[in-house]
Amino acid sequence: MMVVIVIENAHAKLRGELTKWLTEVIHGTFVGTISAVVRNKIWEKIKIDENKKGAILLYSYNNEQGFCMEMCGCPRRKVYELDGVQLVYVSNRETNDKQGTDIDNVENIDEIERLLREDEDT
Repeated sequence: MMVVIVIENAHAKLRGELTKWLTEVIHGTFVGTISAVVRNKIWEKIKIDENKKGAILLYSYNNEQGFCMEMCGCPRRKVYELDGVQLVYVSNRETNDKQGTDIDNVENIDEIERLLREDEDT
């Protein structure tokens, strides 16, 4: 399955380990075709790495979008699923970095749009 991993501030050891399985097309961006088992083991190593600021995993999946996303390490960005579609929410609020986002328990698109408008105003 096709996999893309983007890591901010990855140290050389982790980057070297990822290049065993994937091609680093630009600093911190890895692409390749690997099994789900290998993908999951790599992602677990990335999640426990203390040097990274943030990471995103994208992989092909049999859904409407044709892929799935997972993120770790970046509290301002979160992946939300709404009616089977994954969306990325980026918070501009300083308080959300510490307390979590208002969008965490939202279940309909109207409420998400309202929160996004509020976030733009701040």
